[in-house]
Amino acid sequence: KVIDALPFLNEILIEDYSFYAYDILNMKTIIIEEKNLKIHEEVKKIIGAEVNSDQMDIYDLIKRSKKSISTIVSKGYYGVPVKMLQIPIFNDNDDVVAVLSSMKDVEEEIEIEKTSSNVYNSVLELSGGVEEIASKAQQLTAFVECISTFSTETYNKVLDMNDILQVMNNIARQSNLLALNAAIEAARAGDAGKGFGVVAKEMGKLAATSKKSTENVKKSIDSMIKSIEDIACQISEISSSSETQAATTEEIAATSQDILKLVQHLTDISRVSSSEDNLNSEKYPN
Repeated sequence: KVIDALPFLNEILIEDYSFYAYDILNMKTIIIEEKNLKIHEEVKKIIGAEVNSDQMDIYDLIKRSKKSISTIVSKGYYGVPVKMLQIPIFNDNDDVVAVLSSMKDVEEEIEIEKTSSNVYNSVLELSGGVEEIASKAQQLTAFVECISTFSTETYNKVLDMNDILQVMNNIARQSNLLALNAAIEAARAGDAGKGFGVVAKEMGKLAATSKKSTENVKKSIDSMIKSIEDIACQISEISSSSETQAATTEEIAATSQDILKLVQHLTDISRVSSSEDNLNSEKYPN
């Protein structure tokens, strides 16, 4: 009855299957016509021949175990890779009287699996590259932060030097004022104050020179402060850019991981376990 119903089952199946049955009692093969001519022609050639020892071992195993067997038959057997399911058929006494074999062409599934695997490896390589870029971007961010800290410290030290110069400038101004007062007192003392007048004059020259030097240093320090401020501004922009780059690469890495999981999921769905068509006793123990 099951065998009689198979042609109708084949008509309502969406995918292409090929069916044949082996009558254990009468030791003959029954081929059921189906839509998949590519497999069917090869099935008729092989099944039309005498049942070989490997096939008989499988039939005996199914008869004894009363369980189905599923395997992948290599391309060289039927012309295309085939997924085969062999199911025992029972009589009213629960004895296995026949074995129903269904075959499905899985060539496209295998190609999908290969393509998915290639895509998975490519995305995996891309993900690794992106993660490395993200790591370098984080290192760059940390480096820029160090430079920014160093720049700030240098800026503060230069400001301290500016304060010191301000003190030196005040000293030079006071020295110049003292030299002027000394010159006035030396003039009042007349001949007795000539020597003191010479010292006051030299002290005035030294105060003027100190003031001029201090002003020149002040200009240099002001220029340094301006340069450091410009550098700090550029570092701030670089830091912002590197942080943005790090965040972007992390997002890309996360997206790559999502794609990787999706491709892996698709690969798992399409994966067909590759088995040999020659079933031995290790795979199907007695």
